[in-house]
Amino acid sequence: MPNYCRCDVIGHLCRDVELKHLPNGSVVGTTSIAYTEKVKDKEYTTFLELTFWGKTAEVAAEYCSKGKAVLVTGRLRQENWEDKQTGGKRSKIGMQVDKLVMLGDSKGKTEPETAVKRSQSYSESIDDGDTPF
Repeated sequence: MPNYCRCDVIGHLCRDVELKHLPNGSVVGTTSIAYTEKVKDKEYTTFLELTFWGKTAEVAAEYCSKGKAVLVTGRLRQENWEDKQTGGKRSKIGMQVDKLVMLGDSKGKTEPETAVKRSQSYSESIDDGDTPF
């Protein structure tokens, strides 16, 4: 049976994108996004870790900072590890971002049109064999 997961999230970045250059020449960027949904009189905020690769990571690091409104499209991934202090099993869900669209800054102002067009042209498909974890 085929399996497929594709997710679109619109929200605000929680921190600046942290860019790393790996020994094999790959570029990876990480940050997190927060999005809030309202159900009746309550608000629910969800935080999701984001991972960008290649040119998408470079563009995200250059143009996206804390508070920036973005649309990200990608695949959800669960990470599992053992807590070093307690020895307990831990896990979290993150997103491998394939497409990034900048929507505006934290005050609702949009970026210059050229920056938005440039960011939209950077989306990459990542072969799972290239993922270093």
